Amino acid sequence: MTSDPSQASGKAGVLSIAAVVIASAGAAALATYGIVQELVPCIAAGFGSLAVVIGTAPAALRPRVSSGATADKMSELAAAVRRLGELQALSDDARRVLNRDRERELLREAIERDIATRDWNAGLVLVKELADRFGYREDAEQFRKRIESAQAETIERDIADATTELDKLIVNRRWDDARAEANRIRRLFPERARTKNLLDRVEHARRRVRSDVEARFLDAAQSERTDEAMQLLKE
Repeated sequence: MTSDPSQASGKAGVLSIAAVVIASAGAAALATYGIVQELVPCIAAGFGSLAVVIGTAPAALRPRVSSGATADKMSELAAAVRRLGELQALSDDARRVLNRDRERELLREAIERDIATRDWNAGLVLVKELADRFGYREDAEQFRKRIESAQAETIERDIADATTELDKLIVNRRWDDARAEANRIRRLFPERARTKNLLDRVEHARRRVRSDVEARFLDAAQSERTDEAMQLLKE
């Protein structure tokens, strides 16, 4: 049975149009799901190439569809193309509104990472972005409190550890090293009250040790314990 050339040509035309519409609809779907806008033309070109292959393929290789099914598909694809046009016409702010839930989650995840890595300043910048740009002020305030609390706890723990090392230097009478450590702690944590008097702490310990050594030297000298007195004199 021979096919009508006009029908075959008509079907080929319909399939070619449908293929082009599929290409546009594919780009629209990708744009809708947040694909970077700069990549959409490249992706659309890929779909277009596929459309050309489908449209120019031999009739025997093309799928047979009823006219009713074709009309339904064309209507769906036309709606997708209209949606693409609407998306392209939207401003950046409007697109941001459409994607705000996803962007909100991305911001929250980024803030959580900054808290975990103790990158407090970066976290606070994102908190401000969450409040000012997207309007999630309640979420932003909760994150701000978490960051400030975690930062304070971490700093206090670091100061305690550093002070412990300073006390070891004092006990071993390594006064120069103790002064250097006290200055280092003060530079790292200049706003903390606990760090302001660390140099005085070192000097007080040094004076106390010196007074004790002097008293022991005088006692040894008066008791004619010469060797002990000479050793204390060196100290």
